[in-house]
Amino acid sequence: MTNVTLPVHRTILVVDVERSTRTRAGEDLVRYAVHEALEEAFRHSQIPWEGCVSEDHQEGTIILVPPDVPKRLLVDPLPEFLVRELSAHNSLYPEEERTRLRMALHAGEVAHGEVGSSVLARNAVDPAITLAFRLVSSAALHTAMAESSGILGMIVSSYFYEEVVRHHPTIDPRIYRSVRVGTTQSTAQAWVSLPDDPRARFVAEPGHGPVAAGRTERADVVVCAGAADRSWAEWIAWQLREAGHVVEIDEWTVTAGENLVDRLELVRDRGDRALVVLSTDFLRVARTMSESTAAFARGTGVIPVRVDPIDVGGLISDRAVVDLVHTGAETARERLLAALQGNRVPRSAPAYPGEVAHPGTGAPGATTAGLPRPRRKSALLVYAEPDSNSAVELVDALQVLMDEGVLASIDERPVTWAAGEDVDPRAREAATVLLLVTRDLLATEYGLSNELRIILTRHDNRHTVLIPILVKPAVWERQPFARIAPLPTGGTPVQQWSNRERALKNIVDGVRMAAQRGRRRGSGARAATGKRRTVYDLGDVFKQSGLPTHTFVEPEDFVGFKMALRQPGLGVVLEGPSGIGKTTWLRQAFERDGDRLGRPSILSARKAEHVARIRRLDGSHTGIVAVDDFHRLPTELQDRLADLLKVLADDDTSPGKLVIVGIPGTARNLIDFASDIVNRVKVFEPQPATESLVLQMIEKGEQALNITFDGKAEIARASAGSLQTAQMLCYELAVLAGIEQTVEQHVDVRTDSAQARAKVIQHLELKYQAAVDGFIVLDQPSEPLCIELLIQLAGTADGIVCLDDVAAARPHLAAAIARVFVAGLPRGLAAAHPQIAEHLYYDPGARRLIADDPQFRFYLNQLSRDELLEAAGKRLPVTRDQVFVSYSHRDADWLDRVLVHLRPLERLGIVDVWSDRRLESGDVWRKEIVAALDRARVALLLVSSDFLASDFIDAEELPPLLAAADQGGCRVVPIQVRPSVFDRIPALACYQGVPGDTTLSELPAAEADRVLANLARELFG
Repeated sequence: MTNVTLPVHRTILVVDVERSTRTRAGEDLVRYAVHEALEEAFRHSQIPWEGCVSEDHQEGTIILVPPDVPKRLLVDPLPEFLVRELSAHNSLYPEEERTRLRMALHAGEVAHGEVGSSVLARNAVDPAITLAFRLVSSAALHTAMAESSGILGMIVSSYFYEEVVRHHPTIDPRIYRSVRVGTTQSTAQAWVSLPDDPRARFVAEPGHGPVAAGRTERADVVVCAGAADRSWAEWIAWQLREAGHVVEIDEWTVTAGENLVDRLELVRDRGDRALVVLSTDFLRVARTMSESTAAFARGTGVIPVRVDPIDVGGLISDRAVVDLVHTGAETARERLLAALQGNRVPRSAPAYPGEVAHPGTGAPGATTAGLPRPRRKSALLVYAEPDSNSAVELVDALQVLMDEGVLASIDERPVTWAAGEDVDPRAREAATVLLLVTRDLLATEYGLSNELRIILTRHDNRHTVLIPILVKPAVWERQPFARIAPLPTGGTPVQQWSNRERALKNIVDGVRMAAQRGRRRGSGARAATGKRRTVYDLGDVFKQSGLPTHTFVEPEDFVGFKMALRQPGLGVVLEGPSGIGKTTWLRQAFERDGDRLGRPSILSARKAEHVARIRRLDGSHTGIVAVDDFHRLPTELQDRLADLLKVLADDDTSPGKLVIVGIPGTARNLIDFASDIVNRVKVFEPQPATESLVLQMIEKGEQALNITFDGKAEIARASAGSLQTAQMLCYELAVLAGIEQTVEQHVDVRTDSAQARAKVIQHLELKYQAAVDGFIVLDQPSEPLCIELLIQLAGTADGIVCLDDVAAARPHLAAAIARVFVAGLPRGLAAAHPQIAEHLYYDPGARRLIADDPQFRFYLNQLSRDELLEAAGKRLPVTRDQVFVSYSHRDADWLDRVLVHLRPLERLGIVDVWSDRRLESGDVWRKEIVAALDRARVALLLVSSDFLASDFIDAEELPPLLAAADQGGCRVVPIQVRPSVFDRIPALACYQGVPGDTTLSELPAAEADRVLANLARELFG
């Protein structure tokens, strides 16, 4: 029986190599690379490669994609992943082995036939297959690729463009341009795009500069106006953009006899709706256009806006007009937004071009004042290219904010070396700018760029919110953005958090709050007109120490806590991280409910005389006795208090009551001492201060002083969950603004977090540095144990580090832990080192180190590991794990070539390459270079006459590298980039140079690249 080949609808993809190599081996390598790139790109794009039919032909490779695969995947994200895979290939090979691709997309009926039979044999005359090959080999695509700097050129059929591209949710159809494809017999329309050509990714938008077309949405409104109405078009477009619409301006010139309906349909190709400005000038020409009377009646999605007092009755038919004639700016804005069902309006705007009919309602060109208006919700993520993985991770984490509607979009802005003068247009528009701070970003000198200067100006003017996000340790405190409090809260980089997910959640919460609150002007409480305010001293409102009064915010479950204190006999346990505010809970409860609770006795385990009184407790006392810092009591005394809790709870008539205050786990420890007290105590667990709680505290202080901090969210981030730290920051900011007490006229206080933080740190240094200095020298001079413990404590949420967990995670520290804590401090820190014990507590029973104060952890966050090592006088063994590149600055072009070959391996985590380009602004450069030399596992010497003539290289860099090589700790590889007397230098001539007996500059460019690629494979493959 004859097999019948039934046609099946398929997506047809044809790719062909744009550039042929000179050798058969090279052609085979390129073809293999293309197949690998296609398979990987399909996999990343969620397109099942196994279900596709693929064949190689002289004209190119054809791939038939099953009909159940969404066609949109082939225009986004497939090209992006294909470019990524091809770029990875090209970066490792010389010029003749690199590849550029042409790709064609079409769809149609293709004969299914027998498995294994040739696609072309079955479809020799099939028009869909024929057109796909015609597209990929078309002169239009060849011409586009010749003018392109990218490695991929795409062409799609008119059918594919109309059915897929135009309606794709993430593709702007304007990055495709119309071309004609055909033979001498016939022609067809097609659409060309160059996905990775930066010049082709920008579309000029009148009046607004270039817009990144590959990142923008399809316009939902096109504002149509003649040249005479340009001011109206710009004003209307501004209002709609600030209300969240994607807007394009179409400045057209209408001519007599032109069909208005056809013209509007062309406009609709670029946007969902057309907003047409009706003026005297437009009407003069439009009335001569054919079919003009029915134009607006038949045109769907057309919104006429009248700006001149003209009669449009014969033109518009029954459609309602948005009338802006003789209206003020506010009314005009409201009518526009109502017509588009918008609800957001701008921060500032171009001058309103309209005239107002009646005196007192405004003046020509003037805007009227309105209420504070919601901001656009776009965010811009700025990061260095090597940090792309961190950027992807952050965008994934922030997706929840887009789902919630807090952010409408997140645009990515990777920056490279020397950001320079270019300014991304999105930097002028984004409501929130997120800056991923790492050494790589600082090395680009982005901190000195015009773009950052503009962002900082917009931040200061409350037009945007800039948030530095610390990803990896870096010396960023001298950067221009250092005055802005970073995320995660407290300034601990994500890389140093023990729980990365918790760090990302901290960032998401901080961005949410900043994006929701913005930097609104005048949001604080103001004095009522004619009413005299009570005057408070600044020190009484934002207290440096002691119990807060005006700024106390009643926490969750505070009422339940007061009720438990009233109940006779019931034991109460108040547990949480030290310094979280437990004592404030206690004192505020007694302050607010003193008539019922009486006057309590608060005894602290920190004070010897109080411990003596605690020992005398036997249940015969009257009133409430609160024992603070329970975890610091000896075990036998803790056991006695557990028994006393049970005794008091069993006797409802007892006049005495006991409250235990301690760190997390206090209630569990009590139950371990006496399991039958479970039902005799009520446990309360205050949580670390959320940013919301900190903001409430700040706002109470603002009301008392009649001021407004313009960056409350920044203060909350900088406080790291400590209400006391937030109080101190507010105090310092107010002092900087000259605020001493409540002011009569409301004052906006500028938030310079860096300056306030410096003042607070200066104060905390006097309080804590002696304890730090004493603790970091408890271990041996060559041991990092105590420094590592302080760094871990700084990053914890509760201020507790379990030493057994540290020993398990870092076995090399186990011996030091046993020596210092188990054998060396059998009685704990209090007896051996009282100055340390004031802020650190060692619990020998649970083998835990506890930092009693979140302000102490805040202070520790400001100290770097290097600073602590220097303070302790320690020089630890250094792990050699870097590639050090030594070169003369006159050979910077050869450094670029070396880095190009190593950068793909860096992204994979195979190597860590160091050159002096990683020096940051403000670094102590000599110290940084010495540290990098100590870590060098491989030293690449870019040898030239300038290299050999450099006194610094000869005196500072070569001696430690050659000494390490002699000891077997470092491999030295001279790369001869330019002619020199290298072979006459005994210290260097003993090392085999690359390439052999010549230099890279004497080789053809392709051969030089091949040498570097082979060297990368040999050293790091």
